[in-house]
Amino acid sequence: MQPLKPRVKPILVNGNLYYCEGDRSNSIIRLRKEIRQEFLEDMRKSVKYQMEYYRTKEEFQSRAKKLSDSGNIPFLLILYEGEE
Repeated sequence: MQPLKPRVKPILVNGNLYYCEGDRSNSIIRLRKEIRQEFLEDMRKSVKYQMEYYRTKEEFQSRAKKLSDSGNIPFLLILYEGEE
C-alpha cells in the first residue's frame, strides 16, 4: 500500500462529519475540494484509507516517527465539537 502524497503545498481545511441516516450516526467525512485537487488527478479514481488512533501521545509520536522515517507524512485529522 503506497500512500498518496500532496503535489504542491500544505493543506489546511475545515469540514464536518455528516449524519448518516442508515447508520444513525455521524459517520460520513467528505473530503474538501482542496484535498481532492491536491491528491487526485482523476476525481473518479478509487481511493482507500487507513485510519489510526492512538490513546497516548507516546504511541502517536512513535507511529508518526516510523512513518516519517519511511518517507511518508501522516494526514492529521483533528476531531472537535462544533457549534450548531
